[in-house]
Amino acid sequence: MALSLYSGDCSSTAEANELFASEKGLLLLRPVGGCSCTSSFFFTVPSGCYALVTRYGADMDYAYEDENGKNSKSAVWPAGIHYFYPPWIGVSYLVTKQSIVLDLPVKACKTKDNVTVNIDMSLVFRIMGDESLGEDPELVRNFVYAVKPKGLEQQLRDAQEEVIRSCARSLRHTEIYGIRSGGKISDEEIGDEEDSEESVYRDPIFEGSSDTVDKDAAVKSTKKGQDVAEIMRVQLNRQFEPQGISIQSVMIKSVTLPEDIRTQMSDKTMVMSQNAAQRMHHEHNMQNNRMLQKVCHLTLLL
Repeated sequence: MALSLYSGDCSSTAEANELFASEKGLLLLRPVGGCSCTSSFFFTVPSGCYALVTRYGADMDYAYEDENGKNSKSAVWPAGIHYFYPPWIGVSYLVTKQSIVLDLPVKACKTKDNVTVNIDMSLVFRIMGDESLGEDPELVRNFVYAVKPKGLEQQLRDAQEEVIRSCARSLRHTEIYGIRSGGKISDEEIGDEEDSEESVYRDPIFEGSSDTVDKDAAVKSTKKGQDVAEIMRVQLNRQFEPQGISIQSVMIKSVTLPEDIRTQMSDKTMVMSQNAAQRMHHEHNMQNNRMLQKVCHLTLLL
């Protein structure tokens, strides 16, 4: 998981895949000298990367024949060895095709009831420009020259912070946990739980009226927040896809409430557990008394 986005240099294009795999947050590499081989008449483009090639420092398109036999050009050069190019032609930039996970925590968000919470969020994104997916290769040039890794990081932080704060403002602190990823619950799952054997034969002694109310509130909170991450992803894509950035997933990993609020909620849970224990103890005593009464009644009859 990356904490920031950045670019770097490499001595040859052959190092690109290893660097992109090991360095979290590395999006852009600049090969020093342009080509990866000692020969000055060819250069290589590694797989898993977008490659931009320059001639005397100016961008050079890749010329090829398309499926219809027509001459076409692309800003991105394909992977492989490219022969018979003089030394002033070579790879100038390599951009990773892999998905990047960026951690973007948001501090001091205000809920609807004015409680301050911290929300830890991660984005999964990739750079667009894959022609096989119907994307425009010019988006890679736009990223390299206009957006850049640090610029993208700042834009992502600003955009997701705005979305997160807006979302938090629409929820109460008792509902905010519902937006966490992994806490989703479907209507079918709720129905299955209600119709299960465990729920049909649930002992009312173990669950009081307050427990039922809190459980219903928790289910409603989870349902209310279950689509928040997907809504965020759609909103972010509207902003970033024109710049060549595809947001693949939004994950809300954790929500942290103030210590005093957590203590209150914990105390409430403890009180509910104590009440349940007292109910069970009381019912146990009542059952024992009824049993003793029946035994005494049978003894008198005999």
